[in-house]
Amino acid sequence: MKRFCSALVATGLVFPLVAYANEAGAVQSENNIKFYGFVRFDGTHDLGSNNTANGDWASFLQSQPIEGSIDSKKRGGTYLTARTSRFGFDGKLAGGTVGFKLEGDFNGTTAEGGQTGRAANNGTGLRIRHAYVEIHNWLVGQTWSNYEDFAGLPETVQFNPSLTAAAPRQAQVRYTFNLPASQLSFAVENGGSYTSGASGADFDKGVDVTARWNKSGDWGHVSARMASVGYNTTDNSGVTHSARGYQAGLSGSTVVPTGKFVYGAFTGNGGGRYAWGSLFQGAVLTNSGISLFKSHGSHVGYTHNWSGTQRSNLAYSVVNFANNPNAIGNESNKKLSQMHVNLISNVAKNTELGVEYAYGKRTLMNPTGDNYGVEKRLNVALTTMF
Repeated sequence: MKRFCSALVATGLVFPLVAYANEAGAVQSENNIKFYGFVRFDGTHDLGSNNTANGDWASFLQSQPIEGSIDSKKRGGTYLTARTSRFGFDGKLAGGTVGFKLEGDFNGTTAEGGQTGRAANNGTGLRIRHAYVEIHNWLVGQTWSNYEDFAGLPETVQFNPSLTAAAPRQAQVRYTFNLPASQLSFAVENGGSYTSGASGADFDKGVDVTARWNKSGDWGHVSARMASVGYNTTDNSGVTHSARGYQAGLSGSTVVPTGKFVYGAFTGNGGGRYAWGSLFQGAVLTNSGISLFKSHGSHVGYTHNWSGTQRSNLAYSVVNFANNPNAIGNESNKKLSQMHVNLISNVAKNTELGVEYAYGKRTLMNPTGDNYGVEKRLNVALTTMF
């Protein structure tokens, strides 16, 4: 499981503290092409078990050390990085009929997460985050899954999102219908779900299919979403197994005079990576085929605007899994829960400083010893946008 947690940090299926692609000050050409980005510094400090030793600098609660284990005895731990700094271009071409976006950051390898990288130059890899074009109602290329609803997620300082966020940023073909006062979009998206116990025998036989309905206004917004998820694997005897999972979600936001409330809930059977908390727990390979994990989760959050330059967020998210007799001992999770409280301040022009305390708990489904791990972490991020 640890190698997949490291791969998670490497691929960076993660979300920024702020992403002001159109922030004032972005360079714009006469062809309506804008250059934008930010320089971001992240710092984390574990007050309890040190999960940064496993490459978790952005909060991946799924790998939190279980109390009583050798890893849990690594107390404390500090990690500093600028790997999430990014830059990009977006704009309109052909008289405004063709839109595009090309964006990258430096979160493409785990070199900085290992001792070799940290002992040397802390080098990390450049990677593509977004690369797509929009023509009329079509979107073609790589971006966040059509299933995602950013406006309904809590704002956190930690780089990784709340447990109910959809993980994938992937290649897709999407079409959006503009309905009266709402939008309805469908997409076929690149598959990539993980089956535990398959010993690297996963492969993608088809695509995932997503649908989303969204309605917004001055009052806030509401979003309803569904995803159909494919699983394919080959066992040791060479037999190929396939299964189809699903996930359905409802989320939204409500604007109030002092700030904003956000909320969301989902349920699924084999939803896997379409919820951050179940990223590597969508399915498990058995002697007779693929067994899907049933899961459900929810989140609530509140943003309070103290002034024009300061705001705070209070958020809670939880993911629960139904008992599965095929679950892998001391690896499959029964429940993940996480709480965040933060303060974000505008400390200079186009520059924000965020400070946050995060508390999380991981509970195993079928442990052979202790069954829970606790996250206690301080997160700091300084972001300067250009």
